[in-house]
Parts: sequence; C-alpha cells; structure tokens
Amino acid sequence: MIVGPFFAFAWPRGQPLSPRLQRVIAIAEAAPDLCKLVDLPGFIFLGSASSSHVLIEGGGIVWGPLFDRRSSTFSIKAGDGELHAPAERFLRNFWGGYLALRSFGDGVEILRDPSGMVPCYIATVDGVELATSAPKLFFELGLLEAERDWTVVAQALTFRDLRPAQTALRGISELLPGMAAKVGRGATRAQATWTPWRFAAEQVEIDDFADAVGAVREAVLQVGRAWSRTAAVPIVELSGGLDSSIVTASLALAGSAPLCATFVPIAGDSDERDFARAVAKQFELELIELVLDPAIVDISRSDSSELPRPCARSFTQALDRPLQQLARSVGGDMFLGGGGGDNIFCHLQSTLPVVDLLRRRGLSAAALRSTMDVAEVADVTFWQALRSVAKRTLDREQKLPTPRRNRFMADSAVHDLPWPQGNPWLEPSVQVLPGKRRQIWGLISISNHLEGYGRQHVAPMCSPLLSQPVVETCLRIPTWLWFNHGQNRSVAREAFRGLLPNSILGRRSKGAFDTLAANVIRRNASRLRSMLLDGVLVRQGVADPAKISAAFERPLPDGRAIVDLLVLADVEAWVCAWGE
Repeated sequence: MIVGPFFAFAWPRGQPLSPRLQRVIAIAEAAPDLCKLVDLPGFIFLGSASSSHVLIEGGGIVWGPLFDRRSSTFSIKAGDGELHAPAERFLRNFWGGYLALRSFGDGVEILRDPSGMVPCYIATVDGVELATSAPKLFFELGLLEAERDWTVVAQALTFRDLRPAQTALRGISELLPGMAAKVGRGATRAQATWTPWRFAAEQVEIDDFADAVGAVREAVLQVGRAWSRTAAVPIVELSGGLDSSIVTASLALAGSAPLCATFVPIAGDSDERDFARAVAKQFELELIELVLDPAIVDISRSDSSELPRPCARSFTQALDRPLQQLARSVGGDMFLGGGGGDNIFCHLQSTLPVVDLLRRRGLSAAALRSTMDVAEVADVTFWQALRSVAKRTLDREQKLPTPRRNRFMADSAVHDLPWPQGNPWLEPSVQVLPGKRRQIWGLISISNHLEGYGRQHVAPMCSPLLSQPVVETCLRIPTWLWFNHGQNRSVAREAFRGLLPNSILGRRSKGAFDTLAANVIRRNASRLRSMLLDGVLVRQGVADPAKISAAFERPLPDGRAIVDLLVLADVEAWVCAWGE
C-alpha cells in the first residue's frame, strides 16, 4: 500500500443511513488518521488529509498518487474535466497507484488502478457499500463478525497466488486491480475496465527488438521520473539483481538520491553484495548492508493478521524487521523495489516462447535461433529444447494455470474444490499465444505479494515496475524477443545498456533465500511440528497430519517441501489470528 488508510461509504442517493452506520462514521471520524474529506449525498470518504489525494470538482476523490500521461510533468490540473471521464478513458489518460471514487448519476463508481498498489476491500452493511484499505475496521467497529471461509483457505493452498474476489473472511470481498464497481440503485456490479489481455493481441505487438528496447527504456524512465517526486527519503531494496537495479537507475537518473539497502546473506545463500555495490557506486548512492537474523522470525505470527486472507510469508520477517529499523532511523518515507520484474519482463522458465514464434511465423531460421537462445537460458542442449518445443506444440492448449497444490493438504480438502472465482484476468478475452498466456498468469500472481509486510506500518511500499505504462509496454512485446542472444529478460537488459554496470546486464545467476527458509525450519522444527499437527488446519480437515508427521521423521526435506511447510505454517498463523 502506498497511501494511508481510507474508509468510504457509498449508497443510493435518497436512501437514509441507518443509526448504526451514523454512529460508526462518527467514531471513525474521531480516529487520529481519519477525517471527512468528502461528504456528499450517498457518498462519504474518510482518510488522512496529509495522504496523497486529488479532490475532484463536482464530487469525488482520487486516493493515492495520480499522474497525467498527457503532461510532461505528469501533474494534475485542478478542475481537469477528464477526471470525470468514463473509466476506460480515465485509464488511458492517467496512471499511478490509486483508487478513484467518483459520483455518477444516483451513485458512486469505485475504480481500482491496474497496479493494485492501493488495496480495496468491500462489505455490504445495512444496504450500504463500505470500502476500505484497512479491513480490520469492519471488525473493530462491530460491523462484521470474523468467520473464516474454509473453501477460500483451501484455495489459498491449492491455487497459490490466484486471488479470488472473495476473501477468506465471509462478508468481505476485494475489488481486484483494474476493476470498477458501481454503487447505485439496484445491485452493486463490478466489471473489468482494464485487462492485460488487451495488450497481448497481435495487432498491438511491438515485434521489432530495437523498437521494444526503446519502448521499455522510455516507459521505465518515465515512471521513475514520476515516482521520484513522491518521497523525500526513499529507501530502495537493492539486491543487485536486474529488476531492483533497473528501479534504482530509473530513480537516480530522475535526480532522486534513494538510500539503498541490501542484505548480508547467511551461510549457504548467494552473496549479491558486489552487484549491489556496483550499482550504488555507478550512481554515487549510499548503500546500507543489513544483517539477516533467522532468530527474529516468529513462525506463529502472521504479518497479514489484519488482512482478510493469508498472504504473508514468515521467513521474510528476517528481511522486514531490519528494513523497519533502518526506515525509522533515517526517516524513510517510502520503500521501493523491483517487485514484479520477473513477471513483467517475461522471465519464463519454459520453451513456450519458441512455441509462440512457431505459431506466429512457422518453422524458420528465426525459430531455430530462438530455440538455441531458450536452450542456453534453460541450460539444456539444443536437442532437449527442440524435443520440448515439439511436445508443447502438440499438447492441448492450456486454458487455466496448473494448480500448485500444497503437498501437505488433505486429499478430501481438494476433492471437488472449485477454482477461485471473480478474477477476470484468469481467462483470455482475446486470442493469445500460450507463452503470452503464461506471462499474464504470472502477472496475476503478483497481487498476492503487495501487502502483508510489517514495514508497511512504518512507510508505504511501491513497486514501480507494476506501473501501468511499464506493464502495458511489456505485454505488447512477443515472448520470444525477451530471450534474444541466450539471455532472459533481454529486452530490459538492452534497454539499460550504458546506464547500468555491465556486471548487472550480463548477470545470469539469481539470488534466493533458500538457506534462510531452511534455517527457519531447522530452528523451529519442534515448535513447527506441534503447531501444524495440533493446529486448526488439521482439525478443519484442510491439512493431513500423516503427511506432516512424515516430513518431520526424515532429514530436512527438499526445496519444494520446505516451501510447502512454510506456506502451511503461514496459513496456520493467519487462521489462528482470527480465532481458534
């Protein structure tokens, strides 16, 4: 979340507010970080006056940073009539990290920008639609009783990162990114006003490598200039990987001087500090090296305990707590990073880009070269890659992503479990190639990693690469162009050639925290075993105690099992935060 909390009430004009809601509004308005910014018939909006927002003349508010595509300075002009434009035109003219609430007819339209940087949770109480970024208010103000939806909990463990509109707490839904909901007479209806599939169509492709490089460079530098103006003391999480390095460069080239933070790895994980140091030196930025300490991880605590779905990862507490301390010590007012870069820059681990090229242009010398490029990225032989391409070409086209079922779930919990509902980005709205489909499914998964961090209580978080101009540009680039010369994310690498150190542009390794995650399990093995076997998920029939026991009877399990155990523990911690 990149802006302070808000609480909005929308209902058909002429309909009276219940005495209960009148009392709730009075109580909420008395809170130190909430004041009444909009008070119109059928529409009340509460938020901090110091948070970034634009009041719309004639009724409405844009909550969060908003940038004008039509202006070289991105600034919004007071009284701009386009702030009242229909949602699709609004999205063409503006971008940012915002939620737009605008009066129309006899009601209110709530539009969430495609980046998803501002959360929006909705509940219906006494005939009124309540929207907030702080869903705990629904319970603190006595509007809802916490009741967990075990179907959605099971979906979180089976269809990992595919967020449904319904949350894991009954009565609360989420207005997903790119969606608009209209509140007026009759039922509230939500529809997709922005969809990634629109930018995957053949007729809008940027199919020349040089053109793609120029477009990506322009888009990333544009959003860097805009975001650089939103923070006085920005902190960039600079791992030294390509994505965070590109974000750092875009901010520095815009004249910002962010404080960079990287991590001293624990023994066994790769040391990326030389890469981070090279980027910091290139732009003469200060780099702080923070120490990771697995001992501070509390596996029984969920940093998403105030949210209506389990989306926090406990091992990240080891990174989160030092960042909190750093921000407090220097007055940091925004965390920025390269989140979403792999997905946006099409870091696919498959031969699907070659399949895309074959379907678009047929068997050709370009397809063979692309096969060699993909083989080099995947570290396999040309013939292995070619066999994979042949198999994928003959396979039936995949209509939905493959579920990533947690191996410790009970079989009965996944039997007849429905797919997550209400996410319009899951199924293509246009004819699209299989590799591009996989790229967009990866884009969907990002939404589950935008919140649930303790540091958001200290300063907001921003992922510039999720900004609309960057996402739209990258989706228009065919998948095979991202693998030129045997390098993944090759368009992004080339876009920043001459701007970033060659050590970053040529880097093939990718940092991870596998040893950190394993260390968390080792340190907490006895507690974790008891927590899971005696936990709510087992009692509810979601987790299988026999599978959990077997994992602890052997030496430390493999990488995938470590991930699944920690995810199960994360969900257990969230479930317990909402009652036994």
